[in-house]
Amino acid sequence: MKIFKKIIAPLGLIIIINILFLYYIYSLANNPGKKDTSFSPIAIDSPKEERKEEAIESAGQVNLLSSQEKNGGFKDAITSLESEEKIKSLIADLGNDDFEISQEAADKLTALGKEAVPLLCQGLESADIPLKGQIVFILGRIGDKEAIPALLSAIKDENAYIRRNSAEALGKIKDEQAVFELSLTLFDKDISARQKAAWALGELNHPYGVGSLLDKIQDEKEMRVKTAIVNSLGKLKDNRAVKILLYELKTYGDQLYKDALINSLTKINDTSALPEIVEYTDMLKKDKPAENMLMLQWEKSINIAENAIIIMQTSP
Repeated sequence: MKIFKKIIAPLGLIIIINILFLYYIYSLANNPGKKDTSFSPIAIDSPKEERKEEAIESAGQVNLLSSQEKNGGFKDAITSLESEEKIKSLIADLGNDDFEISQEAADKLTALGKEAVPLLCQGLESADIPLKGQIVFILGRIGDKEAIPALLSAIKDENAYIRRNSAEALGKIKDEQAVFELSLTLFDKDISARQKAAWALGELNHPYGVGSLLDKIQDEKEMRVKTAIVNSLGKLKDNRAVKILLYELKTYGDQLYKDALINSLTKINDTSALPEIVEYTDMLKKDKPAENMLMLQWEKSINIAENAIIIMQTSP
């Protein structure tokens, strides 16, 4: 019996091993394209092989993404070049003798906004006077602060048309960087440039601008420039302007200028000005014009003055 166990036990083990091996061979024969690692002698090494395959696949994906990024960057560069050429073409069209073409180009450049600013500023350097004036005007319409250095240079141009448009453009952008150059332009020899500078300082809302306007108002002889200064002082609503505005009210006889003075005093709304405005209103009512054609303006001026009194009397 002991001999039988010694013979049969190893024989059984051999039979089991043979059956498993035959099963493995059978699996390979029926699935030639598929690896069956269930009974493979290298099954313990399969994770390394899988990691190797995954690494190769991942590297392929990285190369694919890198290629796509390069292609995307190339497409972006092409798009950028096309956009640049388009903007240059529109700038050239600004100088077209056909008004409709020129106006359409101006509208398209304005619509492009910030994107068009660098090339517009660059174009200022070589443009003739009419084109330069249009470029400056468009930069003001766009209103981007990137244009300020170019406009601060343009406001010192020899041509008054360029200086005037530059002052207006800086007023539209409303950046305090421009306050010094605009203050200097208040003393420009060109009336329109001074008028636009006065208006622009009112848009900037800067304390230095208030001082510049107050320094200029009494020296200015042109009524439309004085009116622009008065209107800006009203926008700025600085009490420092009250005394000088009241002085102007007593000194000048132009009724439209006086209306502007009262309007600005109303906006500042300093009640210390109320007694003098009441006195002015009483005098105005006594000065009824003899001509009917002046009656409408006289009544309008009285309404402006009475409105100022009501606002100041009801102020807290």
